[in-house]
Order: sequence, then structure tokens, then C-alpha cells
Amino acid sequence: MKYHHGNLKQVLLDCACETCENEGADALSLRGLAKKAKVSQTAPYRHFATKQELLACIAEEGFKNLTKDLLKVLDGEFNSERERHIASGRTYIEFGLNNLNTYNLMFSDSIKDFSEFSGLEEAAETCFQTLKKIIARAFNLNEEQTELKGMQQWAMAHGLVMILNKRKSIPDKARESGSSTAIKVMDKINEDLDAFLGSFLD
Repeated sequence: MKYHHGNLKQVLLDCACETCENEGADALSLRGLAKKAKVSQTAPYRHFATKQELLACIAEEGFKNLTKDLLKVLDGEFNSERERHIASGRTYIEFGLNNLNTYNLMFSDSIKDFSEFSGLEEAAETCFQTLKKIIARAFNLNEEQTELKGMQQWAMAHGLVMILNKRKSIPDKARESGSSTAIKVMDKINEDLDAFLGSFLD
């Protein structure tokens, strides 16, 4: 891989993000990253002192990308603020399901303290503030109430990502048997996600 002077960190980060999403965070190593980027074994250490710092940068990119998706909802045209609000929940869930390994890293114990990584902490906070702006447009709430509702709905959306991802791993035979109430619930949510979100986001 060729790179211009000054952009090696971004090249390495792009490679790391790709590896994380395709193979999972456990597959990452600074030595492996150097090999994939076709640079010297010591090159990554000039930009990422430890593997945890690299993971933090990947998670930061994840939050930035999620924020970009939510900003499209915030700035988009909808028939009502309720419709925008539901779209934000769907956007969050789709991001989680479509970028699952990155999403799991964003909320994993691999990064124990966001405050140790200022870029990650800022990216996560910006993401939450974007969600709050959408909520503020949908409800007549004070700042404290908006904060609480934002946390409640983030937690709910996070849970739905986990549930719907679990649904994808259920064999068709088990789903077709109809013997599990949990599977029925998962299928019902998946059939009409907007309706489900509407019932919980109000």
C-alpha cells in the first residue's frame, strides 16, 4: 500500500477499521496491522502506543460514523417530528446491525475508560448530543428530562441491536418450528420495526 507523507496514521486506521469489522477486534494487532498496511513493524507504534489506543481510535471512528447517520436524520425532511424520532431509532439499530463488530467494540470492556482517550470521549458525547437534539424536537422537555429520555432510548435501541442480531443467528429450522416465544417476539419486532419503535419512543 502506498501512502503520502503525513497520512500514514489514517492509512493504518483505515486498515484497522476494516480488519475489526471483517474479523473482529480480537484479530487486531499492531504487528498484523503493519503487515497489512505494508509498512515496517515499528511504524504503527509511532501513531498508536498500545493496542488499546488503536481500539479507542476505531471506536472513535464508529461513533463519528453513527453521528453522521443521525445528523442525516436530524437535518432530513419528515412529515412530523415523531416520524423523525422513529427514524433516528431505526438508523441507530441499522448502524449497529450493519457494523456489528465495530459496534460491539464501541461498547465493549476492551476500552474501560473513555476519559483516557479524549477523541473517543468527545465523539461519544457528540453522538449522544445529536440524539438529544432529535428528542428535543419531538418532545417538550426541559434539559434534565431530555437527558434522561436520551439515556433511556439509547439503552432501548442498544438492547434491540442485541436482540435482532441474535435473531439472525437462529437456524431457520428453529424459527419455523414456532416453539419459542422469544423467537416469535424477535420476528415480530423485525417485521415492523417502525411500529415497535413508535410504541416505545413516545
